[in-house]
Amino acid sequence: MGFDFSAVREDAEDFHLGAFSWSWMLDTGVGLILGTQNAGGGRFVYTPRPVVGEDGEPYDTCPHYNDGFPVTEPEARAISLALRGLVQCERHRREAWVALPAAERERLEKLKYGDPERRAVPVRADFVDKAEAMAAWAETSGGFAIH
Repeated sequence: MGFDFSAVREDAEDFHLGAFSWSWMLDTGVGLILGTQNAGGGRFVYTPRPVVGEDGEPYDTCPHYNDGFPVTEPEARAISLALRGLVQCERHRREAWVALPAAERERLEKLKYGDPERRAVPVRADFVDKAEAMAAWAETSGGFAIH
């Protein structure tokens, strides 16, 4: 399961992300812009946004689901800015990681998820590349819906 982001601007292409990369972006700052935050243990809290379905009935949406959650143009621009900062930080983290001795990298990689020391391990490089691409897209999307 992935996420499709439908741009408001008709001349803008839609954007696609995998489920894990979008969740990572939400957990690392983007979620705060959309009113959601990681609550630990695979849980999250969010402020629902009502939309009207094709049947004319209103329903609540969530940025963690592909249910049509609406993102305004100012939010899309803020997401772009947040993602650019995230990309910069993650690339610096990768540089610091490569500079560590191999034995220390191996020790850190063996730590369980949730161990504070494991934060030194950088996220996958393809997630960072996807965040960079989404930043460029979100900036010119005119806002979008998450499907």
